[in-house]
Amino acid sequence: LLVIFLTAASVADVAFLGWLFGCMGEALAVLFTVFVLRSFSGGAHCTSPVRCTLTSALLAPALGKLAAAGSLLLGAKALYPAVLGGGGLATWLCWRLAPVESPAKPLTSEAARAFFRRASTAVAAGAVILQVALLRFTPVPRSLVLAVTAGLLWQAFTLTAAGHRFVAGLDKTLSIIARGGEEG
Repeated sequence: LLVIFLTAASVADVAFLGWLFGCMGEALAVLFTVFVLRSFSGGAHCTSPVRCTLTSALLAPALGKLAAAGSLLLGAKALYPAVLGGGGLATWLCWRLAPVESPAKPLTSEAARAFFRRASTAVAAGAVILQVALLRFTPVPRSLVLAVTAGLLWQAFTLTAAGHRFVAGLDKTLSIIARGGEEG
């Protein structure tokens, strides 16, 4: 029940902060992309579900705002290399590093590891194909397409050692803030 509540809270927080900063669609696109890819790839985790919710509430709108601003700077033709480059890097990282287990969700067999590796790679590659199709054949806002790339890159980053260090540092910082500044 707590997981369902915190998931709903995360979506609500991201939607509200995205709305507040003028990037609700982009923030939700980042969150959805991360959620779908993370389901197969795993990645760095916070040590508390509440801190995970806070991390999502901070990062998805920030990446959404970055995608909205980036789409204004990039022309339509420059968006293709950004999508292909970012999505290609995310797909490659999934192929090389996924799945990344967590203590709460250990993988029990090599067959499961192989499945999640293939699935996460396919999801990332499929997202890139979808983005290119959206850019080519629909009037979807470029900022939403770039937000999907931002979500792919963030999730792929959480598979890396640097991503684990970043999330651990953020987790520790949020923990210290929650305790009123007392490090311990």
